[in-house]
Amino acid sequence: MTKKKNPVIEKAREEGIKLGMKTAQEQTFLFFFEFLEENLNEIPGIGPKRKQHVIDYFLKNFGHEKTQEK
Repeated sequence: MTKKKNPVIEKAREEGIKLGMKTAQEQTFLFFFEFLEENLNEIPGIGPKRKQHVIDYFLKNFGHEKTQEK
């Protein structure tokens, strides 16, 4: 005989997982965005135009409203 799961606890668990995933994605995005901004100048062969292109591409494909306001 299996014990029934409490639906209130299960709902809170699912919401917590969703919130945790969203927070992790935002933090990962911000980490890589800051890394690109700081380190693209140090790579030989990448000038200001290419740097801006890479940052624009990254924002377009992975960005969200908070980072685009920066």
